[in-house]
Amino acid sequence: MTNLSKPARVSLDSLTYIGGFDWDELSYQFSETQVWKEARGRYYVASDSGCSCPTPFSDINYTDDDGVYGPYNKAELKGYLERLLKSDYGYRPESELRQEISKLLAQLT
Repeated sequence: MTNLSKPARVSLDSLTYIGGFDWDELSYQFSETQVWKEARGRYYVASDSGCSCPTPFSDINYTDDDGVYGPYNKAELKGYLERLLKSDYGYRPESELRQEISKLLAQLT
C-alpha cells in the first residue's frame, strides 16, 4: 500500500539538469550553484561548497536534501539567485556573477 502522506523522494538525477556556475573559481575550493527542472516546469536549485578534495554535490541527491531549494517558477528562481548575489555570496566581481546568472536564466525553457 502506498503511503500518500509521505510522497516518494525525487532524485535530482531524475530531473533535467539545466546548468550551474562557480561563485569563486578558486583552484583549491568550490562554491557552486546548479539548477534542475522537473517535467511540470518547476525548478530546483542547490548550492554546495568545500575544499577541492570532495566532489561537488556528492551529498546532495534528492529535492528534499539540505541545501536544495524549490520548487520555483522562473521568476521565483531569478529572485532567489538575485538574493544570493545581494548577500555577497562568492568572491568574483558582481558583474561576472550577473553574467553567469543571466546565462543560466537564458537556458530556462
